[in-house]
Amino acid sequence: MPLGAARIAFLAKTAAAAAAVGRAPLEITNSGAEVDTAQSKFGGASGFFLRSAADYVSVDNSGGELDIGSGDFTYECFFRADTLPGSGTYHFIYDARSTGTGTQISFGLTNQRLFFYTAGAFRINGTTVLSTATWYHLALVKSSGTTTLYLNGSSEGTYSDSNTYTARSDVRIGANFSAANGHNGHIDEFRISDTARYTSSFTPTTTAFENDSNTLFLTHMDGVDAATTFVDDNGWALLLDDVEYGSETTGLGINAHGDWHWNPDGTEFGVVDRTGDAVYNYSLTTAWDETTASRGTSKSISS
Repeated sequence: MPLGAARIAFLAKTAAAAAAVGRAPLEITNSGAEVDTAQSKFGGASGFFLRSAADYVSVDNSGGELDIGSGDFTYECFFRADTLPGSGTYHFIYDARSTGTGTQISFGLTNQRLFFYTAGAFRINGTTVLSTATWYHLALVKSSGTTTLYLNGSSEGTYSDSNTYTARSDVRIGANFSAANGHNGHIDEFRISDTARYTSSFTPTTTAFENDSNTLFLTHMDGVDAATTFVDDNGWALLLDDVEYGSETTGLGINAHGDWHWNPDGTEFGVVDRTGDAVYNYSLTTAWDETTASRGTSKSISS
């Protein structure tokens, strides 16, 4: 769908951070999941995954961008289950494993609770019994050698974690490594970070996640109802530093969402939405100096 002005404004305000990071967006390949505007935590839509149809999306990790290593990390999302698994049944929300015993991150639901599984064993089994048709925030966080599984900001358990984590070349959201045992319901705001964003109990965000220098992957799962395209918003604004500054007025296509364009006097930029029927313009707090502007330079943006 055409991106709304509020959404464009939100993305524009994170453009400077994205440009500074220098990461490219990761390609997402869809296998049956859909955008659903009937349910969302933020942005008016979320990803809908139907377990019976083995729906999931794959995120390209052929360059190893999601090989998290031995350092701190945070995996987080909002999820809503239409059905919950009983004992011995598993609904995976995320799986980076190549085999069942791989030292890679996987987590989801079992026995109506959360779980974290890696290196051939369940490392954390949640204690809170979940309900259907309810939005929850999930966060898996490693901080200084201890991994904690959080539900709505409260710890569900910890694991003394000395693992060095890799990830398969196409990590899965909504199903396991064999494209089975999938989530049945909705997922919104899925983010992977190379830092421990939470180190104790916390209150989950009340706004959509923002891209920053620690974001490795971020998908908001927004769009028109029943759409089948999902994008990594970690790189949506990334190509800001690839635009030809100064006299150029047409920017580069970014993740099929739209084109940047620049005012020749360096005081304004705009975004043309994917249908080409609207242009949203934003003023720069100070104009570009085309004699000194260069690749990698960023500017603060006003709404």
